[in-house]
Amino acid sequence: MSPFDGFSKKIFEYCQPSEKIRVPINSLKELKLEIEPRLKRLNSDLSGHVSKTKVPGTNYYNGWAWLYFNTIGPGAYRYSQLTVNISPSRVYAGVNLRRRSERYIFQGEIRKEENEWLFQQIIRTLGGREWIFSTREDGWEDQIPRRYSLQELRGLLLDSELYWINACFEKMEPVVGTGRISSEISRIFEELYNIYALASASKVIPQPKPKSGPYEPKITIDSKKSVPKSDEKIQSDVKRFLLSLKTSKKVGATHFPGRRDQYFVKRVALDLDLKPYQLNHKGSQITIYSDHDVRPLRMEL
Repeated sequence: MSPFDGFSKKIFEYCQPSEKIRVPINSLKELKLEIEPRLKRLNSDLSGHVSKTKVPGTNYYNGWAWLYFNTIGPGAYRYSQLTVNISPSRVYAGVNLRRRSERYIFQGEIRKEENEWLFQQIIRTLGGREWIFSTREDGWEDQIPRRYSLQELRGLLLDSELYWINACFEKMEPVVGTGRISSEISRIFEELYNIYALASASKVIPQPKPKSGPYEPKITIDSKKSVPKSDEKIQSDVKRFLLSLKTSKKVGATHFPGRRDQYFVKRVALDLDLKPYQLNHKGSQITIYSDHDVRPLRMEL
């Protein structure tokens, strides 16, 4: 058997509801032969299944191709699975908690005191790469994968509506077109396996180390306190601003049509929040910039 050499560009072009969907399906059959022995080292009962060309019971072609692994025989597609999906633009590798009863079992298991250490290790592992977390109703193609903090991951895993967890590769990423993609997918399955195992009442394994260090979101907080200013201080600021607009030296010039004149202005940034207000004055539209609402003054104008 020749080694799997990745997904070519035409694989993604042929992800469309037509006879061409056979091309990505055949590619996934090759991937299955390569990674199934690795997954059996996690659980000897795991076996792979590849999607059909048409939607079951119809004459409509599938527009995506997928490969999934679980420990179920007939009807395996109805149960939780480790899965690879190929869309027109991405390769997804993840875990699908398919049945409500399995999601209920998973939520019960991760809340048990004896599983707290394993739960912490799963969170730690997932903190090492970008993911897409989805409920049953969420689409994938419009979601952007990102890294999550350990606190965020704990909350996401405790969500009773959690349905999919996916890592993804854009079709233009160099690794996608090489044999290394099979190793990447195997690694992702290993990271997610215990989630599948807890949901399917299968044997758990030692949780692998994260791909990289934990993600720590960087939050910038403006701690500068805003001090209310008196009317006198505001008037003083305005006066100082107007005085700053004086030219640095006397400039004499005559303006001619079509000629550009330069005026030297000293610019000073002040702590003012000026807003434009549109008013009518003797039939003309004028704009007044002020940090106070001047519209009540329109009667005086």
